[in-house]
Amino acid sequence: MISKYAGNLKFPIVFLVGVPRSGSTVFYQKITNELDCIYPDNLVEMNRENLFLGFKRSADYFKYTAHNTDKSEFGDTTKLSLHAPSENGFFWYKWFPVERDYVKAEEISAESIAEIRKLFSAIINYHQKPLIIKNLKMGMRLDVLKKAFPEAKFILIKRDSFYNAQSIYRIRKNLLLKNEWWSVKPPDFHSLLYKSLIEQSVAQVFYIYNQIHQDLQAHFAESHLEVRYEDMKNEEQLMEYIMSFIGFNKKRKQKEEIRIHANNTNRLNDQETREMRLFIEDYNRRFISL
Repeated sequence: MISKYAGNLKFPIVFLVGVPRSGSTVFYQKITNELDCIYPDNLVEMNRENLFLGFKRSADYFKYTAHNTDKSEFGDTTKLSLHAPSENGFFWYKWFPVERDYVKAEEISAESIAEIRKLFSAIINYHQKPLIIKNLKMGMRLDVLKKAFPEAKFILIKRDSFYNAQSIYRIRKNLLLKNEWWSVKPPDFHSLLYKSLIEQSVAQVFYIYNQIHQDLQAHFAESHLEVRYEDMKNEEQLMEYIMSFIGFNKKRKQKEEIRIHANNTNRLNDQETREMRLFIEDYNRRFISL
């Protein structure tokens, strides 16, 4: 059945990328709840050994209805609903390494890239709807995606660097991480492992954002846009902007409103605040200012 539907994409494929803790999950939940699209939900993830079948089972069971989910645990929605959006992370390890995230196209065989293309084109063409995927590690694989989906569109989520780094830092601190990495690994992340938790958090924001920005400019300069977390509170205007970019404006008929509360609050003590702002000043001089 996959071969029957594989080929040119009849509807867009859209990847949401960005730094962890930038607001990408609630944005993903918002647009997949509003738009009449397909996306990997937790039922699809449970069927990741046969993703085509997983999407078909989800469509047969949920009938393309809204998921009405606006919560997560650090991006994880598995405890909430089978229909809630999933990052579908384990599925991609079929082709990509587990120990690192940044991958160049020459590291993946032409056969594997063709297999990825065939599978997802068949899923899109079977369901006759746009496919929206949020997997932040895919932001480190844009060179591969250029080969698999040259017509893909990308939405880069961007958050104020202080509050983005603060959110990462509080997770690292709560998990008592020391000389360990958390979440998406940028190139050369090993060089950051023995820095302070605050500097690791700031560096993670800058390293990831700048790598994504660089690769998008190189491969998808005309087919990506940036969405700021701080602008998400203008929800109606945001959705019009997204639909225009995707080239698709069909919405779900029945849905609950998912509100995006884009709030930035300093939750650090005075010493932590000073240290984090100093590191941000330093990294702003070295990288694209955020």
